[in-house]
Amino acid sequence: MGSSGVFELDLGDSEIPLTPKQEREQKVLEEQLKMKTNETK
Repeated sequence: MGSSGVFELDLGDSEIPLTPKQEREQKVLEEQLKMKTNETK
């Protein structure tokens, strides 16, 4: 749960609708964060 702070920072800009490209990048970032959190367990 320690990485949730990163999401809070990103969500600060979420009033602006994401473009499809940004949505794909966000999904990639989320996947990378999941992998990192899984590795640290």
